[in-house]
Amino acid sequence: MVELLVAIVIIGFLVIVLSRSLISTLRSNMKAEVVKEVKENGDYVMEYIGRIIRNAKSVTIDGNVCRSGVNFGGFNTILATDLDDNPTTISCSAGQITVRSNVIISDSTLTSETVTANNCAFSCTTNAGSPTVVEVSLNLRQRNAGDQFEEAQQDFSSTFVLRNRE
Repeated sequence: MVELLVAIVIIGFLVIVLSRSLISTLRSNMKAEVVKEVKENGDYVMEYIGRIIRNAKSVTIDGNVCRSGVNFGGFNTILATDLDDNPTTISCSAGQITVRSNVIISDSTLTSETVTANNCAFSCTTNAGSPTVVEVSLNLRQRNAGDQFEEAQQDFSSTFVLRNRE
């Protein structure tokens, strides 16, 4: 009888250890997926914005034209005009990064439904004889995270140089 009781206790202990190990593995996988989604969204957003800025002939940030000797930043809307004079507006508000363009029929959102954008900022630096430099920084966070294992956020920052100047 004692041997049976000891066996039940040992089996119970093993079941507890194995179930905790399984739960820990599942939570780690869930966290990795959330982090991956935030990173993929951030990489896509930065690549898209970078392409628009690099191919622009002029950039306006919240109504301020980037031109020689004028440096400013910290704004959340940028207007990039391409060589064909098509304007593209990228703005960050209400947790989303949206793009409006003559080429695109309607506004499009760059981030997925499960990711929210925070602390977006566009800055402009232009020196005489040098191309315009635009710095973009933003923070992406998992939307509606249930607990700490489903929560992820990451900062993204990059500098882009206009290839086409007026």
